Amino acid sequence: MTNLRIIEIKVFDSTTIRARFTEPLDPIINAANIDIIANTPGVPNPKVLSATVTQDVLTIIVRPLTPYA
Repeated sequence: MTNLRIIEIKVFDSTTIRARFTEPLDPIINAANIDIIANTPGVPNPKVLSATVTQDVLTIIVRPLTPYA
């Protein structure tokens, strides 16, 4: 069994986050499988609207991220 690790995370704008992993992901991953939790007290957690998988890349679309982070 291989360990799945995140290699890179990029925030492209206030709604798009892309994560690249060490192995291909299962294409049935969707928004219901993802939670994003704010690390700063008082900052709301972004709501995940959609998620798409392309090989080892997970692209997540969220409601606009707050400027309070």
